[in-house]
Amino acid sequence: MKIISAINFKGGVGKTTITWLLAKFLAVKNQKNVLVVDIDSQMCLTLAVHFDEEKGRFKKDFESWYLQHIKNKKTFLDALESFEKGKGNFLDYPISASMIYKMSEKLHFIPSTDDMYWLESDISNRDRVKSFVKVFLNKLEHTTNFDYDYVFFDCPAYFNALTHSVLSNSDLIIIPVNPDVFASTDINEMLEGLSRRIQPLPPAKIGVVMNKAKTMRDVYLTPESKKFLKDAKQAKTSIEHRGISIEVFDSCIPEKGDIKKAMPTEKFPQEFEECFSSLWSKLKGLVE
Repeated sequence: MKIISAINFKGGVGKTTITWLLAKFLAVKNQKNVLVVDIDSQMCLTLAVHFDEEKGRFKKDFESWYLQHIKNKKTFLDALESFEKGKGNFLDYPISASMIYKMSEKLHFIPSTDDMYWLESDISNRDRVKSFVKVFLNKLEHTTNFDYDYVFFDCPAYFNALTHSVLSNSDLIIIPVNPDVFASTDINEMLEGLSRRIQPLPPAKIGVVMNKAKTMRDVYLTPESKKFLKDAKQAKTSIEHRGISIEVFDSCIPEKGDIKKAMPTEKFPQEFEECFSSLWSKLKGLVE
């Protein structure tokens, strides 16, 4: 089981979209067993996949499961709070398959809740929480017999105790950036911030992915996008001098207005298959 997390302290870069479609690509096209966990209090991923915009509410099947999920205290936050109050690397919490929403046999999902917003004020033992993610996933696999190849975490655009736990236990951290003047500064600020908060910096490999890249004839990057990609690669050079392992990929996610519409669909969208296949071929080299 490999843990992959996506984070950027700047909103609107496509972190949630990349996380979900990459997970779906592995489940649908590569037939991998994948779990996706939304730990953002804004519930962006949970809403993007399960919200019915026409009716202004969650889709019926998910809503019924979700309300019962919360009522029975089977949320990710409930498990975290139980662990934080315990002792040792032991999670005295009844984990079961009911915590998982099955999108398909290969793609499973743990949604967020708006109570995540109060997480930081409710957590008193930050040091203990650091090991929570690993302990939780190990118990989940043991209890449910779900054998996951990859677990994806969609992190919030801020740092808290749970983010600390996720990043400290990740095998790969993905940092999405947009093709703009902030592409290189975003990377530096992200890693500067993480370096101050996580000591030592996570042993995870770090991959930078350009999202919303502008293309010509749907194939070639525009000169402007090429420039910002080059700037990001120059930032990589200075970061590596600080002893941090990082890769900036040429494989970009093109700017297409219908990419978000592809998130709730059962099938993986054919028009994005080539770019996600290319991206995964590079990421796979870091995570395995």
